[in-house]
Amino acid sequence: MRATNQSKCVIRHKADECIGCCLCAETIPDYFEMNQDGLAVLKGGLSEHGFFRANALSLDREEILQAVEGCPVDIIRLSDS
Repeated sequence: MRATNQSKCVIRHKADECIGCCLCAETIPDYFEMNQDGLAVLKGGLSEHGFFRANALSLDREEILQAVEGCPVDIIRLSDS
């Protein structure tokens, strides 16, 4: 199935293990921002089993994967649901 403007994927972020490297906020600023403590926050993220979860556009998958693969503490996940 081809991604369309409306296709969604899911980002999960284990915020309590963030070290504040800023890579995710710099790579995908539509989804991450740095808080006042210098740690990354998943915009609109809802707490779910130790992770914060937010929907993302499948069109952004390539950029999101750059953040997933570049995270030095491996705390970002991307899935279809």
